[in-house]
Amino acid sequence: MAQAQTFDDVLLLLWKISEGKIKPKDIVLGKECGSIPIRVQGVSWDKRIDARSAEFVQGLQKELNDFCKRYPEILGPDAPLLKVAIRDGSGILDPDYLPLLKEALKKMTGRQAAALIATLIISTSGYFAFDRYMTSQDNARIAQTAQVAIEAMRDVAVQKGMDTVKTERPFKRLTNSLGEFDQITVGGLITLPAAEAKKAVRIKQTRTAEMIAPCDGIYHLEKLDLTQPSPVLELSQGDATVKAYLEHLSPKDKKLLLDTIDKRIDNKKASLNLDLQMDIRFTGKTVKYGSVVGLGKPRAGMDHHMLSELPL
Repeated sequence: MAQAQTFDDVLLLLWKISEGKIKPKDIVLGKECGSIPIRVQGVSWDKRIDARSAEFVQGLQKELNDFCKRYPEILGPDAPLLKVAIRDGSGILDPDYLPLLKEALKKMTGRQAAALIATLIISTSGYFAFDRYMTSQDNARIAQTAQVAIEAMRDVAVQKGMDTVKTERPFKRLTNSLGEFDQITVGGLITLPAAEAKKAVRIKQTRTAEMIAPCDGIYHLEKLDLTQPSPVLELSQGDATVKAYLEHLSPKDKKLLLDTIDKRIDNKKASLNLDLQMDIRFTGKTVKYGSVVGLGKPRAGMDHHMLSELPL
């Protein structure tokens, strides 16, 4: 059984479900793992509810209602009430997502459901906005497994029709209500002054847009990193290099690929060139990372690029 004591644990375990690596019944949820405390500090914020915090709570419930109508198979058609505690007498809004997680795991049948519930929670709570802000400030975070898990599950949710801009609106409105000298923290990620927090919720519109290009072809394996929860390939194609993740591979193809790599590493004379179907995520400035989506010959009907051609 896999224990989830914190929300970060939940994220990684939901990602593993979406990969087909574990099953929902294998997860044991701790009492605090559904907690993403939002700490607002400022002279006008205290342990009492006012119009700003009330609007946030109502916004959360509205997004949950809309989610249940659109995806009734995950939580049911009738949304439960989402409880938000005001604790510590210091303006901490603490949405309790644990009942949603329990219900979703109980009913979960498909891998996409894990990505959808995870994206709903990280979007409405502000977790995704703050994580996105931190990544924009620190390129090293791009390669971290938690960041890749968030991006991978969000991509699946968007493909399934979720409007993540809409689901972030309750938190955006809360952030925009901050006074000049207020500060806000989400899930212990980082404390931001009001001006920076407002940038964080706008970052989707202001940062360089992310794009995905099909780059199927032959890659040379430079390194296999097994220190992460899921294996990471460091690949090269000519002079260009990229880190590649396996979250979109089926369990069968992932096992085949890793077994092939193990055999070739053991046989020191064997080639470490791999025929991979790859989606590369990049911006106008840099290549971020790749996802191995299949094995073998390039996918038909696509305009494939060499790694060295990116950014386009």
